[in-house]
Amino acid sequence: MKGGIHNTLVNSVKEAVNPDKQGTKAAAHYALTVDAGRSKTLRLRLSDTASAVAPGQGFDVVLAARRKEADEFYASIIPPSLDADAANVMRLALAGMLWSEQLHRARDGPAGLCRHGDQVRGGKP
Repeated sequence: MKGGIHNTLVNSVKEAVNPDKQGTKAAAHYALTVDAGRSKTLRLRLSDTASAVAPGQGFDVVLAARRKEADEFYASIIPPSLDADAANVMRLALAGMLWSEQLHRARDGPAGLCRHGDQVRGGKP
């Protein structure tokens, strides 16, 4: 149902979302009180499997590793002749293109991923 998450959270219409809790949309809902001038940080790790690691444990290590991987990847394709501002613009543009391509492939599910030659976890679709 279009607007189901909004209707559930804002208007308290519980029937607005799929009762089977399956579909193409998801939302994480955290009710927090944040005092003026303060901030709160939520650390989330999305996964399709349960983790033996306690929530939040190892988060900084994993995040640092992913940042390092991303920095190395972009350093390998962004010309060193670009100044910092131009390199950042190129990085953001490339990231947007990569994200769009991943969404495009994922929209078709495992069969779409295989058509594009990507690996599908668990074997053939």
